[in-house]
Amino acid sequence: MVGSNYETGIKSEFLGGQLNTSVAVFRLEQTNLARLDESVPNDPSNACGGRCYTASDKVTSQGVQLSANGEIQPGWNLAAGYTYVNSEYASGASKGERYATELPQHTVQLATNYQLPNTDWSVGGNLQHYSKIYKEEADWKISRDALTLVGLTAKYQINSNADLTLVVNNLFDETYRASMYSRNYTPFGDPREFSVNLKYRF
Repeated sequence: MVGSNYETGIKSEFLGGQLNTSVAVFRLEQTNLARLDESVPNDPSNACGGRCYTASDKVTSQGVQLSANGEIQPGWNLAAGYTYVNSEYASGASKGERYATELPQHTVQLATNYQLPNTDWSVGGNLQHYSKIYKEEADWKISRDALTLVGLTAKYQINSNADLTLVVNNLFDETYRASMYSRNYTPFGDPREFSVNLKYRF
């Protein structure tokens, strides 16, 4: 595989350096990326030793990344990011078609944490949003609609050495496929999950 990467961007800071932001645009050109050959069954005894791959023609990926993180108010921390990437074949029989459709074009991530005034408690949450993805071959197609996952956290500072953290992942118990590498491997993501963690520092 050979390729070239071009990127430019701007970084800034606000609120006396408490909040940092960045904007970047990029373009990636690659040739001979490995592409799974779905026409050949997964068989350890074949010439490939299992899965077979072919070399893709030229693929270009371009997009933008935005991010912001820092303390926007005393005790209130925020981290946010957005990525857009469009990948498509730039040559060959598939020219103009999307490449890696099993990866989202749009991704949004947001996390925040707030220290409750005059208490030993802090609360927070996180959000992850992904645009629609799919995997398609001549005789089959698997897709996942746009997906949003939400999580919550609460932390209690018992003393200077110990803290207790409560976490809820996938708050709304979304059922979704975590990945789509092939029609034989499309595992589901984790359901709603609760956890309690006690940490003590010696």
